[in-house]
Amino acid sequence: MKIQIGIGNKHRQAVADELMKILADENILYTKTKNAYWNIEGSDFYDKHIFFETQSEQLNKIIDSIAERIRSVGHLVSATLQPYITISHLREQKKRKTTARLLLRICWRIMKSSSLY
Repeated sequence: MKIQIGIGNKHRQAVADELMKILADENILYTKTKNAYWNIEGSDFYDKHIFFETQSEQLNKIIDSIAERIRSVGHLVSATLQPYITISHLREQKKRKTTARLLLRICWRIMKSSSLY
């Protein structure tokens, strides 16, 4: 099927490549958010648990939207972690105790550094 959206093949590839970078960042942020959701501890557990659950749901919608855009320009979407780790600008943190404050700070830093925010 020929894609006719007013963007040439070469440019569609460039668009897909940039969208894949954003998709990689969002998937890693999603994983880090789920880590916070699953491992949060402390007296404010419930409030933070709900917060991270809401963030996860919003990120899931963003991820789906980006993947659909990649498909709309005629490219397949990679759904494996290795390519995400390779092209994402987000990196793993050293393991620390999972306090609500620390997890919120890590997620905030990631969101601020993302090209989408």
